[in-house]
Amino acid sequence: MSFLLNFMDKLKENEDEEDGPKFNDMNYLVGNTTGMDVGQEPGPLAQRIGSTAQKGGEVLEVLLQNPATFQVDREDILNVVGQLGVDVTFHGNTDLGYGAAYATRAQGVQAGYNVVHRYFTRYLDQLASFKKQVEDEYGFSVGYVNMHASTEQIPPLEEQIASDKSLDPFGQSITEVKDNKEPNIYRNKEFMELLFDYLIAENIEPIQLYGMFGEYSDWFEKEWRDARDEVANDLYAERLSGDIRGKASLVETGAGIDQGISLIYREKIGEKELERPVDLSHRPVNTEDPESVAVLETAIQAYAGRTPNVRQLAENVYEIQNDEGLSENDRKVILSAINSVMNKLWTGNGNDKGLSFQAKVSALTNRLDIQQQDIADEADTDAMREKAKKVFSGYEKAYEEYTDESGEEKYLELFHRLIDRTQIGRQMEKESTVFYNIIPAWLTVADKEYENHPSFEAPKFIWETIVENNYDLDFSEYSEVKERLDSDREFRLDITAAVAATYLWGQFTQREDTFDGDKNTGLEPEENMTWIQWMNKHGLKTNIEAMYGDPGNLLRLWRPKDIAVACRAVNLTARNESEEWEGEYRGNPLKFTVDLEHTASFGVDPEVELQKLVDQEKALAEDERFDIDKEKPLADILKTYHLTKPGFEQQGIHRHGPFMRGDTVLYRYLYMMVDAGFCRNDGEDSEGIVMFEIGGEYAETLYTTRIAMDLIELGVEPDDLDPVKVPDDGEYENRKQALIARFFGLDQSSTNMEWTKIEEHAFDPLQGLLEAESFDHTYSGRAATDSGTRPGEWLNEQYR
Repeated sequence: MSFLLNFMDKLKENEDEEDGPKFNDMNYLVGNTTGMDVGQEPGPLAQRIGSTAQKGGEVLEVLLQNPATFQVDREDILNVVGQLGVDVTFHGNTDLGYGAAYATRAQGVQAGYNVVHRYFTRYLDQLASFKKQVEDEYGFSVGYVNMHASTEQIPPLEEQIASDKSLDPFGQSITEVKDNKEPNIYRNKEFMELLFDYLIAENIEPIQLYGMFGEYSDWFEKEWRDARDEVANDLYAERLSGDIRGKASLVETGAGIDQGISLIYREKIGEKELERPVDLSHRPVNTEDPESVAVLETAIQAYAGRTPNVRQLAENVYEIQNDEGLSENDRKVILSAINSVMNKLWTGNGNDKGLSFQAKVSALTNRLDIQQQDIADEADTDAMREKAKKVFSGYEKAYEEYTDESGEEKYLELFHRLIDRTQIGRQMEKESTVFYNIIPAWLTVADKEYENHPSFEAPKFIWETIVENNYDLDFSEYSEVKERLDSDREFRLDITAAVAATYLWGQFTQREDTFDGDKNTGLEPEENMTWIQWMNKHGLKTNIEAMYGDPGNLLRLWRPKDIAVACRAVNLTARNESEEWEGEYRGNPLKFTVDLEHTASFGVDPEVELQKLVDQEKALAEDERFDIDKEKPLADILKTYHLTKPGFEQQGIHRHGPFMRGDTVLYRYLYMMVDAGFCRNDGEDSEGIVMFEIGGEYAETLYTTRIAMDLIELGVEPDDLDPVKVPDDGEYENRKQALIARFFGLDQSSTNMEWTKIEEHAFDPLQGLLEAESFDHTYSGRAATDSGTRPGEWLNEQYR
């Protein structure tokens, strides 16, 4: 695997043990991309492959964006690559990513979930056919296809209107809630409880929905009525404490609405015995002993003049209060008994016990100017909202009146009605709502198992790793989440990344599709198969890479640490589901490509982001679900490094800068990755790939890369990469010095060339100042041009 190390035997003899290789498990290839058909690169793909293969890479990454090219240009590609003897990988459409919730379009791009799924299904179909023919007829290898994680801009916190229909991570309409879809995220009742706060209460005052909730749940209707009735009772007790005539007027007014209260009133006063008998001998009393009246009905009749009527209660109280012939003690006894009956009539809450709620509301409005909405607002407590959550989420007790299975579906019918008849439906279609409300709430409890909602381990892993474990927040309280979203940019980036990673996971592992196969190569078609299952069957691999952007054009999934999590989530599901697949499991279907130039384009320090990745993977090594080597945590997940020098040209396009000799920054990036396990993986097809991404400048990138990898293998740390330590006479003590000299261009062959160039141009400052013939060409030079050789070629030849 080494470049020059094994050819430096004499220098190796002079080395101590400590000078030997530090990373003797390195396993890698150095390659380059074919680039686009721009600049000096040929337009036809086969020609571009042939041209860029001359850069000297061991493996090529071929930019093949249209799946049809696998068929249209197949013969030319096979012929060229077959003759070159290099292995190939591919790069798909650079404008497509997996982070969209919109079906056909997304923020900043014209490719939504369904568009991307159709495209990549066809790509994998054609790639499998191409790979099969290569394996059957040719000697080179076909590696991964590289795709961008996300090309969609981060959603605004609140879109004005939805620009498309939104889908859930499984590719189903986000507003379809009934049981005709599987899996159904709305079957997760713990998610529905959260969604009440995350979505419903954020867009509609819950109290406005209580009437609708009561139509679906008798339990809730009673709870809501009881809550308001309790408020009415409290108002009666607080506002009219000690005001017996005011109470009588209130009850009397309520009786005008609740006609049935008259009989209840008669029953209660007929049953009510006075605390002690009273003397009503001065009033016309229908009793044998008016000096000892013991029943309330008899006492009231003495003032009513006839059978007592609740509609005259206030007048009766007035008469009793103003009866000068009645002793004060007897007055208190009678009024106390009346007060007791009125309290029971008011607090009876219907059910043949007292005034109905509507009667009370009417009385309070007419007598005390207390409006029904005021009562409802007072009754809408936290406890009441919790009961509303129970109805919304399908709490069993809320639907106990339904004895058959229809009760289990009532809450979904209620949600469907909310979507259909309120602004909730329009709100749910917005991608901003999907990313900041719906899916975060689901991810919090995605691992909970319900009928038609199995436990989803991978999405929960995504949420915990990117978001939950990094913030001291109670995610059951949306108010805390919302406040953090509004004020913390990093938190918003993390939420967006977790949701986008979940959509990527859903595309690869959950959405099934049809693969057409290829009769010409004998590739069998398949129906109802996920991408990962098709990939495993045909030995296909995918690398996920960040798209480039800029600080004002943030994408959804671009940080290396987040892309690694998305890949691990897909691999986790693939391993779990592979037990039910035909054939053996062929290893993780996804790894990722790090492109630090792309990372830097978002206005961050790529070295900092790289360190975050390493720290995260070291922490994940403690998770037994992932077979991660603690000493080299990147070994099993980082496949490729797109090696370019971060930078931008004036027009804002990223530079694709070469790896120039002496570039210690790119060396430091490489060392960090290798130290963390990159290019140190064992097994078949496990080589790490250092891939120069061609985009204009080239210089000596592949040579410099190979020298750098030799230095890293020897353990030369970035701080020790110092040209001062290299003897200028070419007498090197060990391989480290010899390689450092080459890295900085200080080796003998390089310095000889430099001196030759200096001597060649020594008289340039005198050009035009002397009256003498030009020294540009000697007779030999003229002879060379006469023979048809261009001067440029001849001048270069003298240095070879």
